[in-house]
Amino acid sequence: MTTSEAKLKELEDYLRYHGFSGDIPQNSGHKNWMVIKKLMKGHPFYTFGIKRVEQAIKHHEISAAEIRDYQVAASGITIQRFRRHGPGHFNSRLVAERLLEALVDIQKRAKAGQTIIFATGHPGAMVGLLDELAAWANSLGAKLVRIDRPLTVDGRIKLDMLGRVLVASDGCSAIHTHDAQFMEALLKLQSADFVVADHGFAGAALNRQVPTIGFYDTDDPGLPLAEALGCPVLAVPFNDNNYNTSGAALGRYLIERFTTGATPQPRRSRTRAH
Repeated sequence: MTTSEAKLKELEDYLRYHGFSGDIPQNSGHKNWMVIKKLMKGHPFYTFGIKRVEQAIKHHEISAAEIRDYQVAASGITIQRFRRHGPGHFNSRLVAERLLEALVDIQKRAKAGQTIIFATGHPGAMVGLLDELAAWANSLGAKLVRIDRPLTVDGRIKLDMLGRVLVASDGCSAIHTHDAQFMEALLKLQSADFVVADHGFAGAALNRQVPTIGFYDTDDPGLPLAEALGCPVLAVPFNDNNYNTSGAALGRYLIERFTTGATPQPRRSRTRAH
């Protein structure tokens, strides 16, 4: 897959226009800094249950200022821009480059027939994109992990699926969650070669050293920190509070415009956890 400067600029413009990069209105600079300070207290809501992150905090390997600096770099902005009043911000070039890097990785692993999990703690926004990517990966030869029935995790909330994407559900609504326990429950039953996820779904995979693409918003410093600490994650900046229709359109656009040699292979049997 090769990307000309013109096509990369086109992708930047697309991401900015559709709200996946640029200013992120729901996350202010003040909120992003407060999240880092809360992360420093080791709360799993902010660490996503990533053991390496929790260890670094517990043993004072990292300071809040250093985490801020990682997040500044992971947003593609300056420290002055991070400190400014107003919305958080993702540099559109960085988002475009990381998305394309993720696309290359998914394509390579799919063609190798690897077993892949697609999952999200943001079902109101991320299912559309992930389902398109999962269908594409499956068409190239990936084995997708699916479940035959809801998997009980904590009694009230279960692991469920929307299309090809694993989510948490209370039987009435798909749930926004940062918890790692849903992926932990699945990985006790089913191994995977690769994971495409966010929040605690990505965190639990990293605890098992499963290579992961982890989407993060400006108020999700745990995943960029995990990457900086050497965890096997490609952290991809992304506004995860968009809409599923927009995400699905982005997925189709990425596949149609930015992949080559993507001739579908016969679909392999899906791997299911019982």
